[in-house]
Amino acid sequence: MILKRLFRRTPSWRHRDPRVRQQAARGLATDDPHLLELVADADAGVRRAALERIGAPAVLLDRLAAETNATVREIVLLRLRQVLAGRGDAALALDQRLAVLADPRLPEELFVPLASEGAEVALRLAALARVQAGERLVEIAIADPSAEVRLAAVERLHEPAALERVLRDSRGRDKRVHRIARERLAGHASAAAAHARVQALCEAMAQLAAQETIDAAAAARFLQLERDWAAAGDTAAHAARYQAARVQVDARLREHNARLLGAQRLAQRLAACADGGADVATLDALAADWEAAGRPGGGSFGERLAELRAAAQRRAGEHAGAAAREALLRELDGLAAPRRADLERLRAAWEQAPAGLPAPLREALQQRFEAALGRARERQARQHDDAQAAGSALAERVAAFERALDAGELREAGALADQIHAAAADGPRPDAALQRRLQAGTARLAQLRGWQRWGGSQAREHLCESAAALVGSALEPAEIARRVQALREAWKHLDHEGAPSARALWDRFNTTCEAAYAPCREHFQAAAEARRASLGARNDLCEQLEACARDTDWSAPDWRALERVVREAVRAWRTLGPAPRASHKALERRFRQAQDAIGRRLDAERARERSRRERLIEELERHTGETTELRAAIAAAKQAQATWAPTVQLPRDAEQALWLRFRAVCDAIFARREAERDSVEAERRDNLGARLAACAELEELAGLSPPDAVLAARLRAAELVTGWEHLGPVPRGEAAALDARFEAARAAFAAAVEAAERARDRRAVRELAEKAALCARAEELALAGAPIDAPLVEEIRADWAGFAMLPPALERRLQVRLERALAAHDDAALAALAATRAAGADTRRLLCLRLEHLAGFELPPEQARTLLEFRVNQLPDAFGRGEREVDAAAVIIIEWYCTPAPRDAELDTRFATALLVLGRA
Repeated sequence: MILKRLFRRTPSWRHRDPRVRQQAARGLATDDPHLLELVADADAGVRRAALERIGAPAVLLDRLAAETNATVREIVLLRLRQVLAGRGDAALALDQRLAVLADPRLPEELFVPLASEGAEVALRLAALARVQAGERLVEIAIADPSAEVRLAAVERLHEPAALERVLRDSRGRDKRVHRIARERLAGHASAAAAHARVQALCEAMAQLAAQETIDAAAAARFLQLERDWAAAGDTAAHAARYQAARVQVDARLREHNARLLGAQRLAQRLAACADGGADVATLDALAADWEAAGRPGGGSFGERLAELRAAAQRRAGEHAGAAAREALLRELDGLAAPRRADLERLRAAWEQAPAGLPAPLREALQQRFEAALGRARERQARQHDDAQAAGSALAERVAAFERALDAGELREAGALADQIHAAAADGPRPDAALQRRLQAGTARLAQLRGWQRWGGSQAREHLCESAAALVGSALEPAEIARRVQALREAWKHLDHEGAPSARALWDRFNTTCEAAYAPCREHFQAAAEARRASLGARNDLCEQLEACARDTDWSAPDWRALERVVREAVRAWRTLGPAPRASHKALERRFRQAQDAIGRRLDAERARERSRRERLIEELERHTGETTELRAAIAAAKQAQATWAPTVQLPRDAEQALWLRFRAVCDAIFARREAERDSVEAERRDNLGARLAACAELEELAGLSPPDAVLAARLRAAELVTGWEHLGPVPRGEAAALDARFEAARAAFAAAVEAAERARDRRAVRELAEKAALCARAEELALAGAPIDAPLVEEIRADWAGFAMLPPALERRLQVRLERALAAHDDAALAALAATRAAGADTRRLLCLRLEHLAGFELPPEQARTLLEFRVNQLPDAFGRGEREVDAAAVIIIEWYCTPAPRDAELDTRFATALLVLGRA
């Protein structure tokens, strides 16, 4: 015992020498528990050798957490990579490795190599779910052998550079990967374009806010920006900037609209003044409001206002002239006893009444005056007849005149003399005797009045004082001149009736009158100078128009400049003061001739422009029909708008009417374009509804639960896919999301079909195995020597009938096998059955090897050689038939269950394992 203890050998994996422990670790089996001790060895080399043999992921993860040596950590990561990829010597089931992938302790750096190196598609997909990006992900999307993995990899890519590489390298190799990469790149481009559009909208709104003036074009631009912003989609990142600029523009637009409303109201007031014939005061108030509002409408409003004011002044003058003539008519009609002097005075006043009346009114008033004058003359004639009868009354007055002279009553005699002279002047001429008596009385009266001449000096003194009062007077020069003239006439009258005045008194009166008249003389000289200046200015305007008509190149005239020259000349002509009366008519005739020389050509150009633009309108009207191609109509409308501007304007009303016709035609064309756009948009919305319905239906088909229902829906799914390709376009921005949704539904349905087919295959294998097991039971009963009587046969047949029906050919093969077993009653049949089952054992072993090879199992060398020999022997037959095996696993499964053989639990387990790996069980 002591010797045994002394010579007991220490295990090599516990040897003090690390190299021995390292060598011992390499020789231990992968499931040896001593490896767990060695992975915690103090020596890094021993730990490394032990870890290279470990295949348990949990041990490797624990060691990774505790390991401090960088090299050993690399070994742990490499071993984990081999074990989880299913490529090494440690045979872990797929579900175990998938569970390890969910372990939070697993380093992220392992998922990238596992996504490309995993033996199973499910493993690579699970690893891909944890990979964010990287060059390796691009390589997987391009080169992975599984289409499902490639699609999952490209779905994980987000960087444009990576997607561009996948798009380039997958062209012609994988249409689905290529399409997804293209759609993702398109999505990136669309997002970038949308971001750029939103930034451009913000910048445009900011520029609009910074614009100096806001007009109708700015308002239209603001509305367009609002529509573009509403259609821009996700604008949250730039909303604050946009809204800040928008608030400024909105406030300025409100001010602009207020100014426009004010201008519109002023225009309405102007139109009301034009329609209602407003007076000068009303027009002056309108002009003040227009000035206060900042002169909206510019020169055209002011010109129209000036025209209306001139018209109002003309109407005021016409009213004054008409009122003066009406007063003369009333005075003429009111003369009960018209005298010749009264009639001549009224006619002179009528001729001097204010002119400028409209021709119809002037003619009507003239007719009334002539009629009233005729009536007055008729009354005068009747009075003359009456004077004939009153001749005796004149003689009586002469007698009374003589009696007054005799009585020394000079005042009464003078009054009677005046009456007599007045009656003689108005009435019939008295006879010679009466005239001699009247002359004698008049001479006698003059003699008597001589005594009264001394009273004339008093009257002349009064005239001198009146003249002195006019010196420096504030009266108008014309009124002063009239009064001075009246004073001089009164002086002459005194000289005529009395003795001439003294020279000194006359000089005093004359000097005073000259001093009073001196300012009038300056005024009249200034007025004459103004008339001469007006004459010169009017001559200049005439020469300007004549030179313009003479010097203009009429082969290529500047019509707008000509129109401006004529308009400005007419305006200047109207503002000039009066010219000398002798030159007025000649000047007016010369100006009208010069104006007409240019005006006739302007009128001809206006007619040409009117015809040209009416042809434009007619041409556009031909494009308004539904049969006209819309693109051509739009192009014609834009071309017409570009060439609409006239060389010379028509009169305001004609220009406005022509413009309204043109705008109506253009509006009709553009309205047609809007209608067509609405139609296209409606069709796109209908297509959107159809595509959404297709997506929903395909998603519903993908969610069907019974496998048979999924398989039965394949035809409908194919119809949906075909119909999807024939559906028209959808509204912008919806296509990418719809295509992605449909592709996802199609992929989901494909996965459901694949799962349903696997379920169907598993069910078929299970049904096949059930009938094969019944056949084996009958064979075992027959070979066991147990009597197979009629009740047992009926029981077996009843069990057979309870199973599902197999495909006809397969059903017949198994039916033959069953009937052969049920019919094996004699020794020969039993011997044949036993021989068949013995031969079937070898066949089944070969079938199991073939199925394990298909499942990817690593076969032992001897079994691998057996399988290789079988495959080599099959090559000539395959080449001779020219056939290709479509589903080798299905053929092997059918042959397995149709081949009679003794029970072999190990072989059955191996075959069932292969079926499980292949997803057939």
